[in-house]
Amino acid sequence: MPKNKTPETDLAKRIEERRKIVEARQKKFGIPKSTLLVGGEHDRYEFVPIGIAPIDAKLKTTDLSGKDINGILRGTIVEFCGPSQSGKTYAAYHLAKEYQKLGLRVLFIDVERGYYEPRAVQLGVNIEDPDLWELQKVTFSAGKVGDYLLECVNSGDYGLIILDSIATLVPDADWEKSLEDNSKVGGHANFMGQLLRKLTASKMEENLTTVVFINQLRAGSGAMPNTFIDKSTGGKAVEYWTRIRLWFARINGKQGWVLDKDGNRIGGKSKCTIYKTKTGGQDEIVEFNVLFVPADADVVGEFLHRALSHKDFEGLITHAAPRGSKVKLYRYVDPETGELLATEDKYEFCALIQTAAPPEKRPRTDKSNTMFEYVCARLKIDSAQIDELLEIIKHPPAETAVIEDGTQNNDNSNEE
Repeated sequence: MPKNKTPETDLAKRIEERRKIVEARQKKFGIPKSTLLVGGEHDRYEFVPIGIAPIDAKLKTTDLSGKDINGILRGTIVEFCGPSQSGKTYAAYHLAKEYQKLGLRVLFIDVERGYYEPRAVQLGVNIEDPDLWELQKVTFSAGKVGDYLLECVNSGDYGLIILDSIATLVPDADWEKSLEDNSKVGGHANFMGQLLRKLTASKMEENLTTVVFINQLRAGSGAMPNTFIDKSTGGKAVEYWTRIRLWFARINGKQGWVLDKDGNRIGGKSKCTIYKTKTGGQDEIVEFNVLFVPADADVVGEFLHRALSHKDFEGLITHAAPRGSKVKLYRYVDPETGELLATEDKYEFCALIQTAAPPEKRPRTDKSNTMFEYVCARLKIDSAQIDELLEIIKHPPAETAVIEDGTQNNDNSNEE
């Protein structure tokens, strides 16, 4: 312990003294004034959920007070990568909607011309309010895109910037030369390395501006002859500089579709692997639905899908067709009374378990009064998501989608 430090020394005074010492040292060497935290001061952390419940649940962490928080940390770099039609842009639109709920402006930089306005509106993105949405279609080289991106980050006008996608950026060297000239290699990797170095030195963290890079896959040479491994574009720099890296992939086969009552395909199923995160669980794999028609994520379907795959509800909640029938029913059997609640409508089933008593054999700390509350507690669903669930159950959409559930076969998953 320093000689001049006594237990009675005021903490604020010691912090100020230390700050003056460090700032004087920075001034001596010509270091620009920057964010400085000394002992006793804490950085601010704000999280925004993606809006897809299974992914948000796996990105859950705790703050310094022990409170559960989930989602993506503001002021960081995030990458959504994966094959075509795997849900990358779908997740980006949902994230944009969540930022807009907080009153923050979203900038969508469309490089690959994949932006489709009706789809964005269908998923809840507000494109009418200039204080919440801007779209920039790129008709210039990657160098100018990078400069524009850095200027937008430093301006502090945006809460979220989405760039779609890294693979379609045209490096300046490629922009000028002919298509037959292939002498320059590694253009994407060099550009992304420079951009990410500048981006982390910008005011991104200070302005709490989150940057999401959507990325594609390309075939890379493997270690064995005549073998190829799918890799994301942009080189290793993207992997190292991102705070959160999510890998999306479609689920193939019969179990990879979301069907309505008539057996029509109204969506597909994808899986998301959390390859990198510094705040939540890593190497976690979750499944979610990518719906084609409804105007929002299938919140109730995702809720029941998680309940059906949770070990605590094995044998209590099932989704199967009774013997001699082709219609699948959601079923709940009360373990104490043996009472059976069954229906093919997922919204009606959620309403039924709101009246059913929870199992007597449950953790002592659980204070649930109904089976619905017990399921929410075990799935760790926060109060805001519960309110959203209850509102949808009370006023279900006109067209009810029955989620065809089953054990997913990873051998059928698309890893392109």
